[in-house]
Amino acid sequence: MKKKLKLTAIISAFLLGVIYIGCDDAGNSPTTTGLYPDINMKAGSVYVYTNDSLPYSGTPRRTRYQTTNTFVDSGTYYGQAGAFKIRTVTRDTVTQFQLSSDSFFVSYDKTAGKFYQYGLTHYIDSSRHEWTVVADFSVTQGNEYPITNFNTTLYGIPVNVVITGKIAENTTFQTTWTPSQTISCYRVEIKSVVTPTGLPSSTLYLVYYLGYDVQSASNPPGPVRLKLRPFTLFTLQYAGFDQILKTFVIP
Repeated sequence: MKKKLKLTAIISAFLLGVIYIGCDDAGNSPTTTGLYPDINMKAGSVYVYTNDSLPYSGTPRRTRYQTTNTFVDSGTYYGQAGAFKIRTVTRDTVTQFQLSSDSFFVSYDKTAGKFYQYGLTHYIDSSRHEWTVVADFSVTQGNEYPITNFNTTLYGIPVNVVITGKIAENTTFQTTWTPSQTISCYRVEIKSVVTPTGLPSSTLYLVYYLGYDVQSASNPPGPVRLKLRPFTLFTLQYAGFDQILKTFVIP
């Protein structure tokens, strides 16, 4: 059981890159000052999320864990100018015990229409340190684009990993705060096909909701909601999760 839980954590961290995401206001279209949407993240912004457990079969369950993402500052990180450092902390809301604390880095190249994250693949292959495309707005919505393809090992088993992305739709969701707020965002599907030597391939889906600027009211731009669908790997079944924006503050 410990091995199974550890593997779930590794795969989740790999797909997440320890990132969590957000969006706002129903019926609004993205603000654009060129070909691609405006995603103007701001240092000092704070996004708070609830976390739901998604069993392989059965009803999703709201956990007592809460995650807070703070946009610490922007600058040049790992050779990428205009990148944002985001501090993410998850706590047990009952005991206030801190479960995890880390930082991740994102960057949006408005000219090319590409949203990047640093270290997306580091958590499954520690030798990889790179900026990776998460959302590519230069590709027609609904069409897949390549993210990366590499070979590594999981628990001594050689695997090939092929990761692609797709901007599935411009959509909305409701925050988990009462009263709730409608969030406008792009739903980005990240598909990872993991092929172990001698075993069937497994397909894992991470749904990444990416907020943008809207013309009315404030809208939390950048990473916001994150959903890992339940999956099968090495013939074993694993639960997923759904991290949903609860509240946000934009300076």
